[in-house]
Amino acid sequence: RQNYSMIKSRIKSAIAVVLIAVLAVVPMFSVNAAAKNVEYSASSSYMSSSYYKALCEVELTGDQVTDICNIAKTQVGYHESGNNYTEYGRWYGRQSYWCNVFVSWCAHVAGVPTSVFPKLAGVGSAYSSTLPSVGADCFKFGTKPVEPGDLLFSCTCSGSFGCIDHVGLIVDVDDQYIYTVEGNMSDAVRAI
Repeated sequence: RQNYSMIKSRIKSAIAVVLIAVLAVVPMFSVNAAAKNVEYSASSSYMSSSYYKALCEVELTGDQVTDICNIAKTQVGYHESGNNYTEYGRWYGRQSYWCNVFVSWCAHVAGVPTSVFPKLAGVGSAYSSTLPSVGADCFKFGTKPVEPGDLLFSCTCSGSFGCIDHVGLIVDVDDQYIYTVEGNMSDAVRAI
């Protein structure tokens, strides 16, 4: 009986030590890092890039606007590998023009549900959706205050006024400027 009692006591002590160790380690793994939302097979070149490393350092706050803007900022400088081939297109499942794919990817990684921010490739689809936006007809009349998290639609082609062929994510606003992060600007993610 003494041996059984002593063994039982040692087991309880060992379990307590293991439990304390586990509880001390769990917070290190429970950080809600944005990179954990990359739920597709990211390429090895992307995972070894400074953009992925920066993404791993973004802690999701739960504020979708803050999170999507912070994620977009980590990608500034990312450059396509040619012919519109990007990591964002890899996530989307199709390589093509990618300004809107980039914004959709940022929303996805930020944990924004597709019911709020659908997975859209085409700028026209995004423009005609219910996404919060300024641009073209809306922006020129100043009918909506511009806020971070809004989309700025624009015409970058030489077509007639009103064509919508590009979108950027507004990440900041002050009294004089609107600051955006935009994919597929000269084949890269740029802060404008």
